[in-house]
Order: sequence, then structure tokens, then C-alpha cells
Amino acid sequence: MPIKNNIFKFLILFLTPVILLNSCKKSNLKCTGNCTSITISGNILNKATGTGLSNVPLELKWSRRTPCLICPPKKIATTVSGNDGKFTFAATIDTSNFTDYSLLLSIPADTNYVLHADNNGFSNLYEKSFNKFDPASLQNISFEQYPKTNLTLKIRRTFTDSFLSFSVARDFTNELPYTVLHISGQQYATDTILNLLTSTDIYTKITWQKVSVPGQPIIQTDSLICTKNGTNTYTINY
Repeated sequence: MPIKNNIFKFLILFLTPVILLNSCKKSNLKCTGNCTSITISGNILNKATGTGLSNVPLELKWSRRTPCLICPPKKIATTVSGNDGKFTFAATIDTSNFTDYSLLLSIPADTNYVLHADNNGFSNLYEKSFNKFDPASLQNISFEQYPKTNLTLKIRRTFTDSFLSFSVARDFTNELPYTVLHISGQQYATDTILNLLTSTDIYTKITWQKVSVPGQPIIQTDSLICTKNGTNTYTINY
């Protein structure tokens, strides 16, 4: 009798995920009465040069908002960008799906590009998400990418002064600088080498600040243009 119970438990544990997976695959989110035709347009841009990136594949899909390991996104349509980096395509969606799903427009991430100042890691996709039906938001969508290169920051402790904190940030997107180093007090001060990603062809801004008196930071800023295959190195003495 215990053996039969164990076999029954095994079958339940094994078959349940299979049944759920097959059920999920069969759910293709077809329109059921709220079908709406939409047009999606935009461009894929090399932000450093201002030129469009051609022949980049795009995919429009539904993605469930709540986590679901056995429910992959539901593909709606695909296209590629034109020679000028622009894209326009039409699709039909069921707007009632926005109750449980987000509409995603994605392109594959390109290892030759970086997306923003904190993107030192790498994602497989670059996505835009839409959580409600708003036709205007589907127009003039911009995927902006920066041609990637490496930057080495050499942080050298050359002074003997006391300080409360010391930090370094870098930016190449004209957004908020992204902090790449923070030291909480001179007792932790040491020489440091940081290997970072940045963009070619445009200025990378480096900002560092030292706080010796609360509320009175000493801020310094400099910039450099990094090249694709060059030795891009900047040294900060503090």
C-alpha cells in the first residue's frame, strides 16, 4: 500500500507541471471581442553618432505581469528596422489582455552597444513595456544605444588628509551620473582600478567628490572622449 501511494504521488508531481505547461502553450491570447488594430512606429538609434541602426529585429509580445515560469511571452508580430533605423508595422491585439499582461516591444541586445551609464552587465533583450492601452504611446518609440568601449579608472590615494567620504561617478548619457565608487572614510582609502563600460565618440564625464566637513563637498569634474580600440585610461589622485 505505501508503494502505491508513493507511485501516485510521483505521478501527480510529474504530470502536473506537464499539464500546466501544455495548457499554457495552448493559450495564444487570441482576440475574443476586444480586437483592436494598432500601428507601432519608432527608430533604433546610435545615440553617439545620431545614425539609425538597420536590419535590427523587433518582436511584439504579451508578457504576464505576475511571475510564471511555465508561461512564456506570447508573440504577436515581428519586423526589422529599415536602412534608416526606422520601423513601422501593424498588429491586432485584444485590449482586455492588459488586465493580466503587459505589451512588450523588444530588440535583441547587441554586444557592441551599451544602453546607459549603469549597464555594466549585459541583458539579452532591450525592451519597452506598455501596461495600458494608449495608442499614442506606441508611436515614435526610440531604442537608443551607445557604441561600447572600455574605460579604466585608476583611483590613487596620494594625499594624507582626513575625509568622511569619497566617491566617483561617470556618465555619458547626459542623465544623472552613476556612482562607480564610494569610500566611507579615510581608513578605507586605498588604490583602486575600475574597469568600466562607456561610449565611444562622445564625452564621458567623470565626477569625484570628497567630503571633509559635513554638508561641504569638494566636487571636481573632467571629461574625455574614448575610442573604440584605444587605451582609454583616466587617473584620479585623491
